Amino acid sequence: MQEVKTILRDYNGKWAESGSVRWAFELVGGEEGWKAKFPQDISEEDALKLGKLVEMLEENDDVQNVYTNAQ
Repeated sequence: MQEVKTILRDYNGKWAESGSVRWAFELVGGEEGWKAKFPQDISEEDALKLGKLVEMLEENDDVQNVYTNAQ
């Protein structure tokens, strides 16, 4: 878990307790998993930063899934 916190810190992310943002997503059937209820537009620059953060998190064995409301 410390590695995940370090990745978040290095990419200006924030740690949240399990389920703390669940209200912003809904479970959909099939392969989709969770879908954002309130998608947020972000700049191309921020999308690149977020993409790198998600990539780093997904490479970590302690991380099962990463969901975002950015579009």
